[in-house]
Amino acid sequence: MTWADAHGMGYLAWTWNPWGCTSGAVLIKDWSGTPEPGVGEGFKAHLLTQSPYL
Repeated sequence: MTWADAHGMGYLAWTWNPWGCTSGAVLIKDWSGTPEPGVGEGFKAHLLTQSPYL
């Protein structure tokens, strides 16, 4: 994401479902959007540093 941000490119999370998968990169734990440790928390933290008006 850092490279894409630096080069003005966009990106999108593949899915927004709480699959309950223990071996994959799941973003959320529940339908309230609680981020999973690791990938979910990292993605959320990164998005919070971005300006939606760029």
